[in-house]
Amino acid sequence: MLIAMFPRMIEPNFEPAGYARKILKDLEMLHNLAKIMSGSSPVCRQTASLFRILNSTGHEGDWTASPS
Repeated sequence: MLIAMFPRMIEPNFEPAGYARKILKDLEMLHNLAKIMSGSSPVCRQTASLFRILNSTGHEGDWTASPS
């Protein structure tokens, strides 16, 4: 994901990059990976919390900028 998103971050290009529900899925996978590796991911955890709120208010199908 970083390979695809890094050039956009440099530009900066914050055009919509994916559905809110898919970004939440990716954030949850990253958080679970950190737990498996005995690591910490506070920024990922907080961002996932915000995307859960976004999704719960009916915006799971909205295009959104990536939090990466």
